Amino acid sequence: MSTSVTRACMTALSKELARLLSAEGFRRQTPHLWREQGDLIHVINLQASSWGTSQEGQFTVNLAITNRLIYSVWSGKSFPSNPGSAVWPVQTRIGRLLGDHDIWWKVSRSTDKDALVSSVAAQVVASALEWFSAYPGLEALDAALAKAKNFNDVPGVYETQAPVNRAIISSMRGNTPMARQLLSSSFASHAGKPFGESIRMVGGRLGIDVA
Repeated sequence: MSTSVTRACMTALSKELARLLSAEGFRRQTPHLWREQGDLIHVINLQASSWGTSQEGQFTVNLAITNRLIYSVWSGKSFPSNPGSAVWPVQTRIGRLLGDHDIWWKVSRSTDKDALVSSVAAQVVASALEWFSAYPGLEALDAALAKAKNFNDVPGVYETQAPVNRAIISSMRGNTPMARQLLSSSFASHAGKPFGESIRMVGGRLGIDVA
């Protein structure tokens, strides 16, 4: 089966991004890129639209900050074998950085693939590295979560999720009392609600009874 033009373009883009960003520590695991940054992982995630055909389609680029334990404790799933597919918990679309609106690049058989790849790669490199620089490690992420009062104060994170993520970080650091305090306070605000059950499950995975 022949590769769709969208997938072919995404593959070419990921190769170009790998060429441009290898010196910054990024590695390519088709079609995504990622790098270890202390206890965090910086992700460049290429996403194809679910709509389209082999002859035409569109794609976008997601940026994310993740951590193996945060991801697994929150989701209850093993961390993906391709870290570039772990778009959680901190996440944004590249369009939000380029002009505060979503951007999907259209591709068809008539598209000048080389020109498109060159243009998109330049935009991603110019904005992604600056965005990632705000989260050089786990301490920076924890500090940002501690200040989060509204959705997107930390990109992609709801204010109700911030203390739960901080609890996981506290547990990682061996500060079980702080983790218990954060989870118990959050649970008290959401007891009897679906999110309250999510908090209970997170606590259970950390060995903390939040009730």
